[in-house]
Amino acid sequence: MPLSEAASPANRKDKHHIFPRALLQRNNFPPKQANSLCNMCYIVAEENQSIGSNKPLVYLAPYRRQKQFARVMKSHLIPYKYDSGLWARNIRRGYRRFLNERLDLVRRAFEKEAGIRLFRED
Repeated sequence: MPLSEAASPANRKDKHHIFPRALLQRNNFPPKQANSLCNMCYIVAEENQSIGSNKPLVYLAPYRRQKQFARVMKSHLIPYKYDSGLWARNIRRGYRRFLNERLDLVRRAFEKEAGIRLFRED
């Protein structure tokens, strides 16, 4: 096993803002909303740094048609279907929709794992 590659800083995992903070800041979202847990996942640091402040619609485009895309997105509880907020051109509406969708996926995953209803629906 080549430890130098596996342990390199480029392979460390970074906390990734699915909707980048700078993008949300430009669209008048306060830091508290940009840093929502529903907007986080972990990816390899090098990939995270290459995304910059691009919209998910832009930086996910090269991966969207790949065979494993749906499986990877499901494993991270990220809503990815055609009507997801990820693909919205309007960042304000898309981000709000995305947060609601992701919260619902996370809530359902917790309840499935627990085998009981844990959360009330508002």
